[in-house]
Amino acid sequence: MKLFNTPINVIGFGFAGIECALFLAAHGNRVHIFGHETPLANCNCSFCRSRQKSKQEELCQSLLTRELSLLGSPLIAEEQRLLNTGYHGCIPSKVLEFGRELVKKSRNIEYFDACVHELNPKEITIVATGSNTDSCMADFLTKKLGSMRLLRTSAINPIVCNIDQTKLYHKEGDNMLYLPLSYNEYVDFLNAVLRICNKLGKFRFVENTVEDLVIKARDALKCFSFVPVFLPELESRPYAVVSLSTCDDGFVIENLSSKLPADCQLEIFRALPGFENAGLVRAADVIDSVHINTKYVLNDFNQCVMDENLFFAGSILGLSDFVDRVASGMATAICVNKYSYGQSMLALPEKSCIGKLCHKIISSNLQKKNENSHNYDIISSQVAVEGQNNIETLFSTSVDALAKYKEEYIYGKYV
Repeated sequence: MKLFNTPINVIGFGFAGIECALFLAAHGNRVHIFGHETPLANCNCSFCRSRQKSKQEELCQSLLTRELSLLGSPLIAEEQRLLNTGYHGCIPSKVLEFGRELVKKSRNIEYFDACVHELNPKEITIVATGSNTDSCMADFLTKKLGSMRLLRTSAINPIVCNIDQTKLYHKEGDNMLYLPLSYNEYVDFLNAVLRICNKLGKFRFVENTVEDLVIKARDALKCFSFVPVFLPELESRPYAVVSLSTCDDGFVIENLSSKLPADCQLEIFRALPGFENAGLVRAADVIDSVHINTKYVLNDFNQCVMDENLFFAGSILGLSDFVDRVASGMATAICVNKYSYGQSMLALPEKSCIGKLCHKIISSNLQKKNENSHNYDIISSQVAVEGQNNIETLFSTSVDALAKYKEEYIYGKYV
């Protein structure tokens, strides 16, 4: 017997929203889905953006795809059909188009081409509006959740090249590289930033950018972006540390954003030891982008801890790849379906890749995370290297865990 007679509302007409609506409708729920048929933006597929995925990302996407196929995702089934027929265009765009047509044909789903600016607390609602959430909805969520729990901007980390790698240190079991700074080296960098700010004169400072932190207090940057890290190779702990990760184009300076002009950014980066001849591949930036701070908003079921009728899915959680967003939609819909029947919700097993992704989402503080630059590191680099030859072993672990999960879910062990 259904606990609620009203339809389940899905706000958002992208990958996560469509996956939620299709799953819920297939399980007998009436669904109202709201959104616009906007074209796919910022696609990361190989056709739209010539970038090489890391081994971690390749393995993660492969496992997620196979698990979603096992769980019966129609969007992933369409992706596999396109790949098998040798389609060479933008696959995510075709999958999105396919999903929207399925939604419109479903008897249990009613589509509304409209923006939603408020939510009824008495109705079950899934917010899957993405990082481009309408400003009115963002305002509503800010009032509901609080400004510290809804982030209105997103940081783009800079990428540099031609640096002296002998200055960098690596910790065992850690994928990051570290540049230690003495007190004097740290102050030299602050002075370089201050010189640029004085030269520019009037300038709009965006919160938590490098220039904003330097202006606020001497140690503000040290406490946010240049947090000291213990490095066993050094006799004493450095005063501050610059954290970097590698990419195909060079080195990403982590947790560092800026609204300064690109030439000014390069000038201040060259004030760092070993960066004297550095080149700037991609300037740091801050863009308008809405994400919830998941660590403080969600429980294990993607349910809002402040409103039990409110759930979230998709890129508003900080996800970027379309397969990740489909997985998030599936995970949320699975929980909402149980909730709508008044039964206990059941989180996906952490032995599965989807379960690992869901756990990573709810345990991450997005305030210092650049969700647009890298995928969730839910698979270690060592496992990723080994996994290229042993993917069947990894997948069989997921299959066993998901098979047990499906049995418990369908036959009502958790009711």
